Amino acid sequence: MPDLHLEHAPGELPRSRSSRRSGLVVISVLVVVVLGAGVWWMVGRPRSNDPASQPSGSCIGVVAAKSDRHCLQQAQDIAKRAPITEVQRADAESRMQDLDRVIHRVGLCLDASGNPCPGAAAKRPPTAAEADAARQRLKDAGFGDSSVVRVADETDPAPVGSLFYVAEMPAGACVIGHIIEVPGGAGARVVAGKLPSGGCAEV
Repeated sequence: MPDLHLEHAPGELPRSRSSRRSGLVVISVLVVVVLGAGVWWMVGRPRSNDPASQPSGSCIGVVAAKSDRHCLQQAQDIAKRAPITEVQRADAESRMQDLDRVIHRVGLCLDASGNPCPGAAAKRPPTAAEADAARQRLKDAGFGDSSVVRVADETDPAPVGSLFYVAEMPAGACVIGHIIEVPGGAGARVVAGKLPSGGCAEV
């Protein structure tokens, strides 16, 4: 590895080793800040000047190797998608409650009256069978045929093992999201356009 030489102006006394080490620490911090800003620009930057075309809820921040892997994948997924109009965004927002009724009921135990079962189990990872049932409920609720629900794997823009869903809205927008655990665990979602294939999700 080549040596790093710090030059000093004519007539200026060379700095001590301690000062040089301090200078190197400052340079290292600046490099980290610049790299972090570069990641924010790549993941969180707007794609156009039209606010209606921007996806909402995308990951923003410095990307870590494991915990934020899905943020990079989300950015790559969104970059492939068409922009959306204000009408499409408004339509998607108006259907969020219907979407939540499907997604946040996954894994929920209900009695004959539709109330939560007494002593229901704590939150847990979703199962493939629950994801399949949720996908059918999405379609029954009027969401498009390209809607998907599955347990996320390494190829999905979501944490591995979470409940990953993509809902096709009537006006043509797509809601891409996940919840970590069921029933009703924490998660995130983004409103975006369709893929070049014309659908909302990669099958």
